[in-house]
Amino acid sequence: MLLISDARLKALGLSEQNVRLLGPLIRGLLAVVVLALGARQLLTYAQIAQTTISVRGMADFSVFYESSRRVAEGHGDPYDTGVRLDTWPNLSPNLNPPNFVLLMTPLAFLRPLTAFSIWATLSIASALLALGIIFKELGLPVSLTTVTWTLLALGSAAATGALLLTAQISWLLWGPVTLMWAAARRERWVSAAVLLGMTMSVKPFLGLLLLSLAFNRQWLALVVAAAVALTSVSIGVAVLGLQAFVSWIQAIRSVTWAGHVFNSSLLGFASRSFDDRPLPTWLLEPMFRAPEWIQPIWFVAAAGLLTVTIWKLYERWPTSLEGDVVVDRQFATLLSAALLITPLGWVYYHFFLAGPCIALFAHEEWRKAPHWRRFVLAGALICFVLSPGRLTSGQPNALATLTVGSAYFWGLLGVWTCAVARLADTRRAPPS
Repeated sequence: MLLISDARLKALGLSEQNVRLLGPLIRGLLAVVVLALGARQLLTYAQIAQTTISVRGMADFSVFYESSRRVAEGHGDPYDTGVRLDTWPNLSPNLNPPNFVLLMTPLAFLRPLTAFSIWATLSIASALLALGIIFKELGLPVSLTTVTWTLLALGSAAATGALLLTAQISWLLWGPVTLMWAAARRERWVSAAVLLGMTMSVKPFLGLLLLSLAFNRQWLALVVAAAVALTSVSIGVAVLGLQAFVSWIQAIRSVTWAGHVFNSSLLGFASRSFDDRPLPTWLLEPMFRAPEWIQPIWFVAAAGLLTVTIWKLYERWPTSLEGDVVVDRQFATLLSAALLITPLGWVYYHFFLAGPCIALFAHEEWRKAPHWRRFVLAGALICFVLSPGRLTSGQPNALATLTVGSAYFWGLLGVWTCAVARLADTRRAPPS
C-alpha cells in the first residue's frame, strides 16, 4: 500500500538517496498511523451509530418518519410536534417541505427500524455514488491507496460524526448534488438543471446555484431548474394541502437552536455570540447577551457576502483555465456562500462541497496562489476535523465561543474565501 510516493517525498525535501533509504520506513510508519486512526474512528462511529438507534430513537429520522406516517394514516398535521411514536417521544418539527414528506410516505408503511434500515442503505448508496463521481471527474484510480485516503478523510471529518449522530438527509442528497456538478462540468446544463430543481425543492439554499446557470448564460437550463423546483413543491402542496405548506413555514420560524455548534452559518455564529438562551446540551458563553442584534447582523453580513460572491464570480475568468475549472470555482463559491447565508447551514451539508472544492484546490493553478490562501485552506481543514465535543472546550468563555466554539463557521468561511479568490491574474471575457 503506497500511501506516499517517492515523488511526494522528494517534493517534501528529501534527496533521492534519502528517499531510497528512508522511504520504506516512512511509509511503514504512516501505514501504522493510518490504520490506528482508522480503527479508532471506526469504533467511535460504530458506538455513535448504535446510540443513535437505541438511545436517541433514530434521531432526526424519527421526525421525518412520524411526519410522513401521519400522511400515510390520513390524519394529523405532518408538522405537529410532541407526539409519540412506538418507542420514543418526538419533540422537534420536520423542517423539510411537503414534497419531501410525500416522498418519505412509502417508508411510513413499514416498521420504524425497517424504514430506517432502508434510509441508511439509500444514504450509503448515494454517498458511494458521489465518491465514484468525484474519482471519475478527478481521474483518480480506484486503488488501495486512494480508497484508504478517502476513508481516512471521511473518518476524520466532523461532518461524518454529525451525520451519524443526527441520521440526517445529507448523504441522501450528496449523490444528486455531486452528479449535478459533474453534469455542469461537462456542459450538460439541462441535466444539471433538472437535478438542481429537484434538490433545491428539498433544500432551498441550493437555489443559489441558479447563479451558476446565469453566469454561464444558460437561460433554458435556468428556466428548467426553476420549473422543476416549482413543480416538485406544488405536487407536495396539492397532495398534502396548503395548510401543510403554511405549517412548514411556521415550523421553520419556530427554530430556536440556530446557535448550535453544528450550525456553520452566519446566523449560527451571530446566535452563539449574542443570544441569551444557551442550549441545554451545548452551553456556549455569548460575547454579549443582546439577542436583538442577531437578526440585523445576520442580514447585513449575508447581504455583504452575497454581494461579494456575485461581484467576484462575475469578474472575467483566467485565460489559462478550462471551462470545468470555472464551474468548479462557481460551485465551490456558491455552495459555501449558500451554507453561510442560510439560517441553518449544518455541518453535515459540507459533504456537498467535496467534489468542486477538491477539483478546484487540486488544480495546478492553485500552486501559484499566494501563500496566505494555503494557510487559510489548511486552517479550514483543521476546523473541519474537530469533533463536536472539542468545540465546547474552555466553556464558559466568550473567547472560546468566538474561536473554537465556532470552528465550523470559520472553516466554511475559509473555504469561501479561497474559492472566491481569483486563481490567476490573467483574465478573459466571461462565456457568451
